[in-house]
Amino acid sequence: MPKTKTFLLLLMVFFHATCPAQRSTLDSLKNILIKIPADSNKVLTLISISHEQQKINADSVLNTAQKALRLSQEIKYKIGEAYAYNQLAFAYYRQTKILKSADCLLKASEIYKALHRDDALESLYNNIAMLYAAAGEESKSIIFLNRAIDLNRFSGDSTDLIIGLINLGESYLKSDQDSLALVYQLEALSISNILHEQDLKPTILRGIGDIYLKQKLYKLALATEQQALQLAYTNDPNQIYEIQISIAKIYQKLGLHKKAMEAAEVAVQLAHKADDRMVLKDGYLLLSESHANLGDYKEAYKNYKKYFVLHDSIENTDNLMAVEKLNYQHELEKKESQITHLYQRHNADTFKRNAFIVVLITLLVIALLLYNRHRLIASRNMLLKKQELDFYVKSLLEKSEALAYTNEELDSIKFRMSDGSVQAEKYTKVYQCKILTDEDWDNFKKTFEGIYPTFFSSLRFQYPQLTTAELRLSALIKLNLTIKEISTMLGISPDSVKTARYRLKKKYQLDENETLHDFINKITSIIRWNEAGALR
Repeated sequence: MPKTKTFLLLLMVFFHATCPAQRSTLDSLKNILIKIPADSNKVLTLISISHEQQKINADSVLNTAQKALRLSQEIKYKIGEAYAYNQLAFAYYRQTKILKSADCLLKASEIYKALHRDDALESLYNNIAMLYAAAGEESKSIIFLNRAIDLNRFSGDSTDLIIGLINLGESYLKSDQDSLALVYQLEALSISNILHEQDLKPTILRGIGDIYLKQKLYKLALATEQQALQLAYTNDPNQIYEIQISIAKIYQKLGLHKKAMEAAEVAVQLAHKADDRMVLKDGYLLLSESHANLGDYKEAYKNYKKYFVLHDSIENTDNLMAVEKLNYQHELEKKESQITHLYQRHNADTFKRNAFIVVLITLLVIALLLYNRHRLIASRNMLLKKQELDFYVKSLLEKSEALAYTNEELDSIKFRMSDGSVQAEKYTKVYQCKILTDEDWDNFKKTFEGIYPTFFSSLRFQYPQLTTAELRLSALIKLNLTIKEISTMLGISPDSVKTARYRLKKKYQLDENETLHDFINKITSIIRWNEAGALR
């Protein structure tokens, strides 16, 4: 059986096995199509319509299948996509666009593979192999035949396995790998004998006979073909004319020209009824050669003319297929060029994006480093200012303590002097000198505000009734100085400090349990937070 016929048979069987059965006519299907929404049922209806349109022309099948494919892709209906690709494959095959047909089946096979539909993949791989064989790409055909056979062996479907082995043997024979061809044909024969499968035996034996013929084992080839002919009469009459052609070729090689002519005549009669142009072409050529060898040149010429007409017609078909193949390869190269261009553009875009990200990260790192440097400098400056304030406060305390000691000494001297004396008045003036002078206070305030810049202004804003002395006391409390240290710095007694603190607590309207130090720290923290928020 020629591979083109095998393909058509497999494709039709596959379609009926994988697509939903529909008994409705084409018109009723079209009426249903109008009423149903754009869902999986609409896809299946379109597939059924395309199947019915196979009886009309390939163009209508192509249009309907493309609609089914688009809808399936829109609604993500994978099995619908596979059905649509099958229909497109059939349409392209009818248009002799063999490689486009194979491409559609390849796409369908990817879907079935993802859906784990091995039963569908077996037939698909066989069909893809037959298409590649028809396009003259035997190496690709062999790849897919092997895949189909692997699935057949796993599934245990012996009939499909035998068909796969037969086809693989034919492909190896066309690739001039006679030994491998014979191995697979003999395996097919062995399985058919074990299973008592008679229907496929004529095909297997004919394939083996063709191998022997090519190997010039003419007597062995003749015996094998005659055995195939006997089985064909019983099991597969459609193969009789093909076997007769093979027998005619063997007789011709053996020099039995009359027998070759008789076998060729039978083959031509049967092939004419079957409208098999390939066998007819071979038959007319064999008849022409046989008549010429027998000296009947008139009949030889007549048959050669018939052969030439058929050869020219088939050659045109082959040329169309060759043009289609070249066109397909051109389209494939164009697609590959577009993919390469897109890949290069993608790489360029990726490089630009990555470069932008690197620059952005670099800028962020620089900004972070600058920010950290600024914070570090600010922190260092703040630490220096605090150290300066601590040093200044310590100096004031030492000065105050020294003055306090001096006052005590003066007080002792004054006590020993009589009142009203000039010397006593001088001691009194020295005694009455301020411990924290205005200049000291200004310097202290300047140093203090270097660390707490809005302390005094904020307190004045919130508590406008505060006096300068109370602001000064608040600052000293902020520094967490003891009552004794404050009294020393201000040159007043500890009791006076306590009294001043009590009055200040009332002005701040504090509870008895709340300390001035905690309150002042809390309120100044709120001030700093608000300032930071305003800056942000």
